Amino acid sequence: MKFINQSEVCSKCGLGKSTMYKLISEGKFPPPIKVTGTASRWPQAAITQWTTERMAEAGYAVEVQP
Repeated sequence: MKFINQSEVCSKCGLGKSTMYKLISEGKFPPPIKVTGTASRWPQAAITQWTTERMAEAGYAVEVQP
């Protein structure tokens, strides 16, 4: 499993940091995993799934991975 940092998440999703954390607090975005006392990372698969679901909701033809 690959983990990515906050700047990579924002880049892949097209979200700003504040928007991303707002969505996390609303339960609408995958929360990070603490990998050390000060470092948080996101599973790349969770971010890929989130973006794929948003694209499908918008009507784009996407292949949803199980």
